[in-house]
Amino acid sequence: WGGATADEPYDCDQCAPMGDFYCGGPVCLEGVGSPPWSDDRCSLFGTSRCERCKMCREEVLDQDGRVITMGQYRASGCLREADSDCRDCTLCGAGEYQVQPCTPLSDRKCAPVGDKQGGTLLPV
Repeated sequence: WGGATADEPYDCDQCAPMGDFYCGGPVCLEGVGSPPWSDDRCSLFGTSRCERCKMCREEVLDQDGRVITMGQYRASGCLREADSDCRDCTLCGAGEYQVQPCTPLSDRKCAPVGDKQGGTLLPV
């Protein structure tokens, strides 16, 4: 968690390292009525609220290499003021094989069967 005291200027650069955290914006410290306070009912804003980026769901394969739980990868985000944008992993189509598996940080790479690069033919 990163942040500054209430009397320092708001600065997203306090959220570090990028790739693990993003800047969620100012946080209301005091307001009218009971918390949580909406921006229009806030009387004192604190500075940076650093949030841990959402982890994308890891793919699960059975013992034969078949996908039993579709995974996701971080397509973008986890920078400055944006959380992770997780997208479903690409599945290799008919006539393609896997060159690189899908991980929470990168999508699967597929190539046509007969391509000279090494890879893994996933069962259907």
